Amino acid sequence: MYTETRQPETDCMERYHFACKIAKDKSVLDVACGSGYSTSLFIKAGIRSYDGVDINEKQIAYANYRYASHAYSVERVNYHIGDLCTFNNGKTFDMITCYGVIERIKDYESAIKNLYSLLNYGGVLLISSPNRLVTSPRCSSIDDKPMNEFHTQEFTPKELLSLLNCFGFHVSQEKVFGQHQRRLYSTKLSNKIIQSVCAKLKRRRNSIVTAVRDKVPEHFIIVATKV
Repeated sequence: MYTETRQPETDCMERYHFACKIAKDKSVLDVACGSGYSTSLFIKAGIRSYDGVDINEKQIAYANYRYASHAYSVERVNYHIGDLCTFNNGKTFDMITCYGVIERIKDYESAIKNLYSLLNYGGVLLISSPNRLVTSPRCSSIDDKPMNEFHTQEFTPKELLSLLNCFGFHVSQEKVFGQHQRRLYSTKLSNKIIQSVCAKLKRRRNSIVTAVRDKVPEHFIIVATKV
C-alpha cells in the first residue's frame, strides 16, 4: 500500500471532500491514509468511526501522534500498518476510500478482492486511478508500463469498471467521476497540443470532482457498491 505523496495536494484534498459528501454516519476505512490528514475532514463530515491504514510505519506513527492521541478518542479513530492485499483488522466498514493506490500494486486483483471483503453489504468503495488514455497515451493496455515510474499499471474507466464488476461490486458508468476533464481528439498532434496547453494551465485548473459525461478525465473516481 502506498501513500499518494506525489500527487498534487489539491487533487487529493478534493477527492476527500467528494468522499465526505456521502460519509455521514458511516464507519470509514481510508486506504493509504499517509499521515492521517483526511481524519479531520471525515470527523467534520459526521462519520461514526475512522480507521486509516498505510504501509509506511513512520506515517502511521505521526498519524497516531497528531490525530488519535489528541483531538479524537482512540475508540473513534485508529491507525494501522498494513498492506492492502492482506490487511484485515477484524472489522468491516460502511465506506472505503482507496485513492492513489491501485495503480501502484502489481497484484491489483488481490487488492480489489480484499477491498470487497472489508466492506459491509450496502457499503460503498471510492477508488481512484489515473486515466491511462491521458496520463500514458502511448500505452495500449494494462500490461504496458506507464509513463509514471512509480506506477505498475494504469487503467481506463471502462477497464476498472469491468474489474470491479467481476469481483462482485455493483457499479455503472453513471458512478464514474473525474478531475481535470478534457476532450480527446482523433489525431496525435491535436492531443499533444492539448496536453501541452493543459500542463501549463494545470495549476489554475479546477480539481473539483464532477461526473464524467462527454469529456475524458485525467484522474477518475468510481463509486462502487457491495450488494
